Parts: sequence; structure tokens; C-alpha cells
Amino acid sequence: GIVFNPVTGFDTDTDKRAHTKRLQGEFNGYISTFGNMFDIIALKDIKITGFEVKTSSVSGFNVQVYTREGSYKTVLLNRAAWSLIYSSRSITGMGMRVATPLPDLRPPVGIRANTIQAFYIT
Repeated sequence: GIVFNPVTGFDTDTDKRAHTKRLQGEFNGYISTFGNMFDIIALKDIKITGFEVKTSSVSGFNVQVYTREGSYKTVLLNRAAWSLIYSSRSITGMGMRVATPLPDLRPPVGIRANTIQAFYIT
């Protein structure tokens, strides 16, 4: 299973200069799951550039990242509502309690101010 650190980086466009900041999520305990859905509510225009996951694996594992405009809460069982933005079958885990970075999202996911963007990492 994977436990995620929701966002490793996001860019804000302030005065036309990009600033990368880190948004830290829960990253403790021994919770095991096959995926996590979460919402990001943007207070200003941002771009999500990447994620980290936590896994007990120190070998290769599969990971997919999906996104959608709006909350995940309205589409929990609707696969068609999600867009795949990243998929890999060759991520090497860093082991327990160590963040395993996923490659940067190409392109980053833009979120407009005062909107909700949902993500599903599995």
C-alpha cells in the first residue's frame, strides 16, 4: 500500500515569478491503503508540480495519479470522472517513513483561485 504526502510542490505566479513551496500532509503511522483521494482548494492561482508517497516497499511498485476539477466527494465510485495524469510501473520505494518522490508532473496541474481540484493517487 501507499500512504501519500499530498503535494511536494506547487508554484504560485506572483509578479510573474514562479515560487515553489511545499505543502506537507500527514506522513506518520502505519496506515496501509491502495489509494488516497483528496481535494486542494486554491486561494490563489497555483500549479501542482509533484507528489511524494510513503511505502514499505524498497523495490519497484506501480503508481497512478488521477485528477479532476471539483471535489472527489461527488465522484467516489465514478472512474469516468477522473483523468490519468501520471502512470509508472517502475517507481523504486524508499521504505518505511521515508518519502519516495514521484517524477515531476509534466505539465503541472493548474488550479485557479477559489476552485477545487481533486487528486487520486493509487
